[in-house]
Amino acid sequence: MKSSNRSYKSIIRSASILVVFSNLLFSTKVLSQSIIVQGIVKDKHTGELLENVALNTRSLRVFTNAYGFYSINLDKADTLVVDFLGYQKLLLPVNYSQRLNLSLEPKIINLKEIQINYRKNIVDKNNISVFSLNANDIKQLPSMAGEPDVLKSIQTLPGIQVSNEGTNNLSVRGGTHDQNLILLDESTVYNLSHSIGFLSVFNTEAVKNVSFYKSYIPARYGGRTSSVLDIKMKEGNEKQTNVHGSIGLLASGLMIEGPILPDSLSYMISGRYSYAGQVVNGLGHVLQQFNITGLQNFSTKNRINFYDINAKINYKLNEKNRFYFSIYNGNDKFYYYLFDNDNGMLNWGNTNGTFRWNQVITPRLFANYSIIWSKYHYNYDLDQNSNRNFRWKSSINNFSIKGDFQQTLTGNVTLKSGFQSELLNIQPGSVFPLYVNSVIKNFKLNNQKGVQNAIYVESNIDLTSKLKLDLGLRASNVFNLTKGWSYIYSSNHNIIDSTFYNSNQINSTYWTLEPRTQLSYSLTSEKTIYGSYIRTTQYEHLLSNSQVGWPTDIWMLSNKNIHPQRTDQISLGANFSENENNYTSNIEVYFKKSNNILDYVDNADLFLNNNVENQIIQGHGRSYGVEYFLNKTKGKFTGWFSYTLSKSERKIPGINEGKYYPQLHDKRHNLTISANRKLSKKWSLNALFTFNSGGMANLPQGNFFYEGVVFNDYGQRNSFKLPNYHRLDLSLQFEPAKNLNRKWQSKWVFEIYNVYAKRNLFSLYMKQDPYNLTDIKAYKVYLNTIVPTVNYKFSF
Repeated sequence: MKSSNRSYKSIIRSASILVVFSNLLFSTKVLSQSIIVQGIVKDKHTGELLENVALNTRSLRVFTNAYGFYSINLDKADTLVVDFLGYQKLLLPVNYSQRLNLSLEPKIINLKEIQINYRKNIVDKNNISVFSLNANDIKQLPSMAGEPDVLKSIQTLPGIQVSNEGTNNLSVRGGTHDQNLILLDESTVYNLSHSIGFLSVFNTEAVKNVSFYKSYIPARYGGRTSSVLDIKMKEGNEKQTNVHGSIGLLASGLMIEGPILPDSLSYMISGRYSYAGQVVNGLGHVLQQFNITGLQNFSTKNRINFYDINAKINYKLNEKNRFYFSIYNGNDKFYYYLFDNDNGMLNWGNTNGTFRWNQVITPRLFANYSIIWSKYHYNYDLDQNSNRNFRWKSSINNFSIKGDFQQTLTGNVTLKSGFQSELLNIQPGSVFPLYVNSVIKNFKLNNQKGVQNAIYVESNIDLTSKLKLDLGLRASNVFNLTKGWSYIYSSNHNIIDSTFYNSNQINSTYWTLEPRTQLSYSLTSEKTIYGSYIRTTQYEHLLSNSQVGWPTDIWMLSNKNIHPQRTDQISLGANFSENENNYTSNIEVYFKKSNNILDYVDNADLFLNNNVENQIIQGHGRSYGVEYFLNKTKGKFTGWFSYTLSKSERKIPGINEGKYYPQLHDKRHNLTISANRKLSKKWSLNALFTFNSGGMANLPQGNFFYEGVVFNDYGQRNSFKLPNYHRLDLSLQFEPAKNLNRKWQSKWVFEIYNVYAKRNLFSLYMKQDPYNLTDIKAYKVYLNTIVPTVNYKFSF
């Protein structure tokens, strides 16, 4: 929908109607409460603010927000019950002033009991279908290199798949990995992987909590069409200095947190470094001495290393104002001989920063203001010989300001609203020679520049004690300000018109309304049914010609030829719990319909193409499926079972005769089983089994010559099914008996990744015979087989 004054007025009018409608509902539910109590809830020992803590009375229930703030209307006859998983319950009579800060005492629990729960409305009234995890949850899972990993944990949940073995590129309900919004303290993270998926960029020691949305996505989130992964860093212990560290075969790390001014100013800093390349080289050299098959051509020139640093400062000015500053920086260098025989070196990294100001404006009104920046860059250096060498580089820079407001209107109603304005600069790619004698010439794709804006309003309403309604509306737009030539293409991809735009001149604009709603009904205290509808829009697009998702993929902004992607999704589900046996379960069905999703013409040329738009075709897609999750949370034996049955397909004019064809990530079955068994007070065993149907691939059936050039001849799109994927991981943890009089605590973690050495496919590529151009063969690349690791963890 092109911009106009009418479009702008319609967006404002729609938002106003929602607010007025909400207030009309609220006006019928005003209670005769005489006290408005507000404050924060935090951990008694660390001072960390606690999110989603339930505060209950006889007739009301409210929850703390992302910054631990709550506001509740109370009668003096009420008793306030404060309840949160893993903490002792508080019961407080109402006999206090308007300000009440609460400190919760952690329960004495055995951390070897897996505590990942499918969080029902008892944890988050605003979104009953959100998955929430904390650092202890993540640390229970077996992982590669002995490093607990946020994304590896998320991959075990229903509806979530990975593109290939070892990667961190999530496909959520049939979507592509660029359709997931990944936030670290509100800052967008564009590349999630260290060492091509060896680990994610998120250091678990620095993580406070993780929230994952894929069904009902609140209106405060936008810019992606499939899911939201919202990660928050630790704020720093306000009471005492703590040190946590780990020493592993492939990576080591250290985290320090503590007070600068007790109960006022605290810090957290965490770092990791991986020396995987040195370990791989040394191990390969040793194994070569035994003439092991497949290692005869092993190269010891591999260079695989990364680092990441997380830091955060938390300053409490007074009871009404608190400030945060957080930063992340990470970088990778990667060369592995099996992936690149041309001595090409990949170098990529993220830098993210957030400055936030929390303000309690009134007892009912809470505000958060943020200044955010994000940068992702990559380089590819190729140095084949003295005259054929170059560096290819690209980057994306993002700077935004936002404000979020939360108002408690009545005991049963919470209203949230906010805005965000974002400046985006993309350098899709440039090439220049490394040395003066190189035959490579300078070349640069046009820089892209744009502004994205959004306003939103959300309303969470308790219609009755059992019936709850969530309403949301997000209005967003994008202004493309790219300088240079803009082309119009015919149906056969020829240029038919062009226009030159100067710097900061608007060359295309799109506006979108995104309504969202969810209704839930509690049949009993242990059974809840719900349904939701959401519309999401995406203005940034990732152009990738591989399933793996390399760091060198190109980001593009919506323009005259690439329209914004839009998805409508309906979900229906039910939550069940059996408190006596400590079981929770969920079943959910969904249907997604997408417009303007991207695909490519046959033999598409995406590399350094200034007219890359004529290689892109947009059309429709649909995904549907059923997801089931069963979780046992306590006892000597704990774990969960996750299963998804799904189908995802596309229909794009000009591809497959206009008929539906499978998505690359169309994997019919996806199964995960996680189990934890306490063997003794000191030893525990963890197991993780994963199975999914193989994805689809687009392979040529033959080739032909045209004007002396060989072109591949493709049949039906994505018609080749890849092999099924399955893997078993084991983790054995030894934790000596705690000595309460000794600060030093330690733990050993012994892990085997891929126990039965299954050779799962990492990537599939085509290679042409240099002596027979018509001979093209497909080659499989396997990332690894069995990988044993050991990791020593300590804290004091």
